[in-house]
Amino acid sequence: MKISWAEIWKKLRELLEKIFNKEDPQPNPNPQPNPDPQPNPDDFDLGKVKWLGANYSGAQEAAKITSASMNSKNLYTKYDKYNWPLSGDGVCDAIACLFYIRDGVWVGGKFDWWRKGGQGTKTLENVHGGYHGHSFPAAGTPVRTMIVSVDEKQRSNACVVTWKTSLFARLSRIFKSGKSPARSQAI
Repeated sequence: MKISWAEIWKKLRELLEKIFNKEDPQPNPNPQPNPDPQPNPDDFDLGKVKWLGANYSGAQEAAKITSASMNSKNLYTKYDKYNWPLSGDGVCDAIACLFYIRDGVWVGGKFDWWRKGGQGTKTLENVHGGYHGHSFPAAGTPVRTMIVSVDEKQRSNACVVTWKTSLFARLSRIFKSGKSPARSQAI
């Protein structure tokens, strides 16, 4: 009896999900305020970011992310502005951005939409999936998150949070791509 590679990959993925979902740390859905969530301006300049997708460096700071935490699957934030201008369909009012250092340069940009009324949790699935060229840094790396209005005129500060990742998150990108590890990017 022959087993196809697709069946082998499916079984392996199921096994890895069972193993790594148990080991993935539980997020803190109520992060404590960071006493200084605004990074040093000399350390992070939106004008020098290599933007993945649209460039929001012209947006003016009009809100503050007061706290942020994450695990390998989700980003949790609290912020002080919930009434951003709405998108044309009236569903979304802001854009979630993530920034990290790649090859010595800050890169990043949009990775998801914020629904109106204030969403405090955003999945990192698009980052793991390579949306707009996003990739994920090593665990423990400081990253920055920012919220931008859909009209691109307003933004929050770029709050510092430590990147958390797991082997499961890295392997899930390969399995979702449908490529075998030999033909995928290095994880």
